Amino acid sequence: MSFFQHREGELYRFGLEIGWCNLRAGGLRRLGVQKTLGKLLQPILSPQRFGEYDAVLRHLPRSGRMLDVGSPKLFDLWLASRYPVEIVATDVWPPPVAEYLPAWSMRAQRRAPPGKVRFVATDGTATCFRDGAFPSIFAISVIEHIEGDGDRRFLDEAARLLTAAGRLLVTVPWGPRYEEQYTAGPVYGASAGSGPAFFQRVYDRPAAERRLMSHPLLRVAAVFTVALPRPALHDGWSRLPARLRGATGFLNPLWSGLSPRPVHTGFAEPSSPVETRRPPAVEGDLLILYERSAG
Repeated sequence: MSFFQHREGELYRFGLEIGWCNLRAGGLRRLGVQKTLGKLLQPILSPQRFGEYDAVLRHLPRSGRMLDVGSPKLFDLWLASRYPVEIVATDVWPPPVAEYLPAWSMRAQRRAPPGKVRFVATDGTATCFRDGAFPSIFAISVIEHIEGDGDRRFLDEAARLLTAAGRLLVTVPWGPRYEEQYTAGPVYGASAGSGPAFFQRVYDRPAAERRLMSHPLLRVAAVFTVALPRPALHDGWSRLPARLRGATGFLNPLWSGLSPRPVHTGFAEPSSPVETRRPPAVEGDLLILYERSAG
């Protein structure tokens, strides 16, 4: 079996194809040199994404209408390239929504996909869609980045948008203790004021149960932990300069293939006791499946 017959290779090859289409569709003019080359050298931003995508794919429908709230757009395009899905792909910032459209249009002209993707710029906590518009919603590594009570506001909005008995899937970073992380400057979009900018929440079990698993209209159907096999190694990798990570992005699928991410039902135990030493902040991802309750 060739390397590209594995899921990691398939996703990476598709990312290279979209990156090449983006270059041919005037990417240098629209996005600049750094972002255009990044889509070629590092279409999948980190090696742990492959295992996260694979776990998500196991629980998503392979057909029908669905809403993606802020997930990496390459995953939406890959789904539509393989399955007869109708994805409404959203982001709060217009640039991430628009930057993939020319590349996707070019690829679709050459090879008609079975699915469709429509890009919309809208706030995931207060969208522009009608009540009960979607039977399926997903958000991959998104809601942890919404400051304040943004994760709860997202759940309120998802409950409004889901059809009766509709399903919601979210993934969030999981670690041995709850932590709110800040960066020197904003990572996503603009930021008001100066100083440290909120980046993300890392959830432990109490925080996940309190913030994500007590919504009156969303019944938790299942919880999975998509563990990192070597969390300390990933922690070190994430601290490397962004340009170095980008230049070695072609190694991401190989790293993922050599270190598959185990999926545990329920909450996995931390790899090291919190009391003994400071463990890596992130040890995997929580995947939570919800069903829309009556009410």
